[in-house]
Amino acid sequence: MKQRYRPRIGLRVPVRFVWEAEVGQGQTLDVTAPGCLIESPAVVRQGQSLQLGMFIPGHIFPLSVSLGAVRWAKGKRFGVEFIKMHEFQQRLLQRLMAEHRQAASTIKPASS
Repeated sequence: MKQRYRPRIGLRVPVRFVWEAEVGQGQTLDVTAPGCLIESPAVVRQGQSLQLGMFIPGHIFPLSVSLGAVRWAKGKRFGVEFIKMHEFQQRLLQRLMAEHRQAASTIKPASS
């Protein structure tokens, strides 16, 4: 199995995506700099191109991906690779991931 080249963060946020003349909604399950895992009742196919917006808590506008590609689809889950994002959106994603990793590293396990 191919090893991941970037760490994923568990980030469950609403997502809306558009392909051809269709609009779908779902939820991200995890995110990394080059892509995300989405769960949705919408039916998408491997190889399909789409645009998507992730609704991040505390942000007025969604994090936007102008071009994504469905790399795999199985049941109600599919993986999207981010192909094209505005530079500002890329920086926002990187900052969000850094904040999430920092928050996760400061959580201390409960002692018995």
